[in-house]
Amino acid sequence: MLCLQILDKAKRTLLHCATPESVVRLTNSSLPAASRDEIEHIYFKEQCHENIFELAHRELVENKPADSLYLQVCQSLSLFFLTAIFQVNLGQPVFIEAKDDGGGGDN
Repeated sequence: MLCLQILDKAKRTLLHCATPESVVRLTNSSLPAASRDEIEHIYFKEQCHENIFELAHRELVENKPADSLYLQVCQSLSLFFLTAIFQVNLGQPVFIEAKDDGGGGDN
């Protein structure tokens, strides 16, 4: 039972790193429909991928980390690539680092 819980947590963590396009493109895969539907539900309904503030709220308030939280958020646009790193040590100020990784678009 514990192994299945660990496997589920690992799958959800990896899914959290996926792009919306990759999840939508599962319809073209050989994955069974039930598995695709479950992945889409987890990605689009249970996990937060649209709003960084909602993500931070979920991780800090709903998940209640023991002492610290580390989030790395990457956004790639055609003219802009920024990586924001949030490190929160509970009871201390929030540390936010944002840097241009020079990964600009193809244009």
